[in-house]
Amino acid sequence: MKIRLDFVTNSSSTSYLISLKGEFTLENFTKAAGVDKTPWLGRMFSQLFKIISGHNTEISDAVKRERKWYEDETVDSYLERAWRDREETVKALLAAGRKVYVGTFEDEGMGAGVLECLFCAESFFLENDEIFFDASETRY
Repeated sequence: MKIRLDFVTNSSSTSYLISLKGEFTLENFTKAAGVDKTPWLGRMFSQLFKIISGHNTEISDAVKRERKWYEDETVDSYLERAWRDREETVKALLAAGRKVYVGTFEDEGMGAGVLECLFCAESFFLENDEIFFDASETRY
């Protein structure tokens, strides 16, 4: 569970990084997470994939978007500023030719459902040869 010691509101969001070996598909996602043959967990991860697919941006596009506030932003400076603890992992994934996506879970608004709210409130980290998925902290 996340505990915030600074300013707290009644809304929450959690940023995440995700990278799959191969194409970003539901089949690859559930298989990499090890839930493709688990009925109820498989359904939950199918819904999670739909949420992620609607909220993520390839990291290079996220960097371009950040240039509104950080004029000289590069992937390296973005990682150092926003994902310092995952910087080396992301660089290794990119060097291996994998796509890395950045996104945010939100706990409010029209599209937020129970599952998305859960991932806002709880830390989640999954890493193996097929997937890197870090939704472990709130990022600013």
